[in-house]
Amino acid sequence: MFKRSTKIILAAWLLMLGGCTERTELKDLCADEETKHIFLPNYYNAGKDEKAYEALWQFDDPIQPYIRLDLLPFVQRVQKFDLSGFPSGSKSDYKIITYDEYEQLIHYIKVPNNPLLGISPKGTVIMLQGWSGNWNKYQGNYLNPMAEHFRRLGYELLLVNLRGHGLSEASKPYTAASTYGANDVLDINALLADIGGSLTKPLVVAGHSYGASAGTLLAIKNPDVKASINFSGLSTIDNVIQAVRAVAPDKEKVDMCTNQSGFLDALLSRAELDYFFKREDSSITNLGSESLDVPILLVGGTKDENVPIENLRQIEDSRQGSDVVRTAVYEDCDHWSYFNLNKTYEIVASFMSAVVDEQPMPENDEILCPVLIQ
Repeated sequence: MFKRSTKIILAAWLLMLGGCTERTELKDLCADEETKHIFLPNYYNAGKDEKAYEALWQFDDPIQPYIRLDLLPFVQRVQKFDLSGFPSGSKSDYKIITYDEYEQLIHYIKVPNNPLLGISPKGTVIMLQGWSGNWNKYQGNYLNPMAEHFRRLGYELLLVNLRGHGLSEASKPYTAASTYGANDVLDINALLADIGGSLTKPLVVAGHSYGASAGTLLAIKNPDVKASINFSGLSTIDNVIQAVRAVAPDKEKVDMCTNQSGFLDALLSRAELDYFFKREDSSITNLGSESLDVPILLVGGTKDENVPIENLRQIEDSRQGSDVVRTAVYEDCDHWSYFNLNKTYEIVASFMSAVVDEQPMPENDEILCPVLIQ
């Protein structure tokens, strides 16, 4: 039963949405209200302010003749992208992908391996950020230490801003949605078809959270991607509500919506319609029997409130027919705290040696988190 204050908030919210008619159920009103900020990270980062979000499509400079005027603001920003803080030799570029309903710009940065090693690159690691994160900066980025670890191991990097993140926007607002893997795989496949010839092989994808889900789906579906390192990724889009609740400023409203029977189905049906994807394409567990020869390293913490450890177990269980899936479970670590531990670097290095140098695969591991989680 809701507290009186929550009931008042709910009543005001319903009035804001236009009231509840006999034909309109609360789960549908919730889906209408929640869809944008669950699936549009740049909208969320703009404070869920439509004017601030739509201003991203305004021109910074005088308009020059260009075949895609609607994407020109983003093209201009990518062309002026400041690589300060990125390793020497890094290059920023973009690709525009044409879909039936819109055009999608994907921004990426190529980073060389560490030149102090004095060796040729051993391959390329495609690195994908978590939801609402981006590669607009390198120094100070929470994935920077892991990126530098890969460079020390001898790998070049392909840092990709997934759709709706950073400058990777669509030709019209409310379109470049986070589909939790489905459309991200289409984007990266198109990007690799264009620039893959310039990348040092093999290709391995490493992602965190949202990016981990997209990366593992990519590795399973694209034979040119040899392996996946999955740091705390969702097993399926059906588990998205927990991830949303963990970062929601108004958890009471999210709980109120979540408690409505049929809310998840209403939410995802609305998202499928608005953002041109299929729910089943955003589920790693649905692909459990596909590409069982793809090595996957699953890393997670038992106190992760964003993406609970059950997601890791679900992926592991779905790929029972594979002998190249490995897990590293940190007891009492959360969504982030295991990232910069020496043990994590050791596990990643061992997995990469198995994938690239044909060394033995590491054993599954359970580690007590040395970082105190409140």
